[in-house]
Amino acid sequence: MSVLAKIDVVCFCDIPLTQAIDHRENYGKYAIGLSNSWAIKNKISPVRYVHSNSPGFSKEVIEFMDLHEAKLQNGNEFVQQRVALKNKKTIDIEKLPNDAMIVIETLENDLTKALEFISSGVPFLKAYKENSKKYYDEREWRASCLPGSRGNNLKFLWEDINFIICDSEDETTQIYNQLKKEKSTLEIKSENKIWKKLYTFKEIVTNF
Repeated sequence: MSVLAKIDVVCFCDIPLTQAIDHRENYGKYAIGLSNSWAIKNKISPVRYVHSNSPGFSKEVIEFMDLHEAKLQNGNEFVQQRVALKNKKTIDIEKLPNDAMIVIETLENDLTKALEFISSGVPFLKAYKENSKKYYDEREWRASCLPGSRGNNLKFLWEDINFIICDSEDETTQIYNQLKKEKSTLEIKSENKIWKKLYTFKEIVTNF
């Protein structure tokens, strides 16, 4: 299985609200707008949109990603597997001279660092376009959790929220009442500040 299938990501977008009509039609009528400073602080980053001819994006890159996963799972056995695959020859690492083992171990460590660097960028790759859907327009940002790393739950405070968007005015009232009940827990200093962050998409289209 490709290592690409094991990467967990949380997706965001950096689209001005006045230009978010198409995005709303694809992803729903609700949104929480968080500050860019919060995103950067939490290592959330813009994705790189790629196509089949994008530099550095090839089958060889994916092959190296899978090699890195094999090393994590199999240790030094991956060297034997790699030699057998590329050179159609089986070697017994245990019978190699000590100097050869030192060279192999040194190269293994350097290769692992290079593969980890490549791995860190994979969650931030996305197709520029698929069929008629142009993902480039979504201006996506992502947070990632790489294989083998501990989960990182994203947390934000009330002060990190720029706006909360609902589908109707009735829903904004419901959310206001609920937030007012949780005011002390969420460290909301003023009830007026709650209303200032609540919108419907209709209000945005009409007033902005």
